Amino acid sequence: MSSLPAVHGSDSVSRGRIDVWLEGWGAGDEPLHWQPPDDWVTATAWPGPDPARTDPAPIHHALLNKNAPPAQIAADLGISLGHLRQVLRRNPLPRPRRPVRRTLIPATEPATRPSGQQPGVIYLDPAWLRQEYLTWHRSLDDIAAQVGCTIQTLNRFARDHAIPVRTRGTSTYMPASSAPGLHPRDLPEPLRSALIGLRCPELSGQSSVRMTSGKVKCFDPTEE
Repeated sequence: MSSLPAVHGSDSVSRGRIDVWLEGWGAGDEPLHWQPPDDWVTATAWPGPDPARTDPAPIHHALLNKNAPPAQIAADLGISLGHLRQVLRRNPLPRPRRPVRRTLIPATEPATRPSGQQPGVIYLDPAWLRQEYLTWHRSLDDIAAQVGCTIQTLNRFARDHAIPVRTRGTSTYMPASSAPGLHPRDLPEPLRSALIGLRCPELSGQSSVRMTSGKVKCFDPTEE
């Protein structure tokens, strides 16, 4: 179908030319302009505002600072829950609502992490954990703080990789507060064994440690 003829001059001349054009197509009785009457519209629910133009700040504030449920936030702002979700897709939260769940992967840290990897992934070599925990007698609390996960996550990881976990209350570990900033390997014997809670190999009975002339020595308190 050809396009409408170009119109020039007065409105009456333009209308006449268009009428002739419409007649040629058998549509001479059709109006040039038409819109449905208002009473044709019976809808009561209309689309809300454009999500692209919705300010995300109130939504972010309610989610992060008030911990309000999304449905309540949508109702307070007078928008639908779907609308709120569209806004969040376009404008993600600046930080997670809750702490990121840490996932331990039994491998050494790669030189380059895979693209698109989810946050919260921690690479942990089971052999390293076994050495730190069993050989150097560090506590799970101390290691978890270094790794950046909860003690529950580290405890589960150790059990999954057949690393025997000490029961709570045992004395055969070295609290981090015993030598702040120092790894057990950096401490001389018998100080390390004493801090870990192991008995001094130089004595058959209960032992303790004492600094004498700048050296760490075992002594038996029963002999004093």
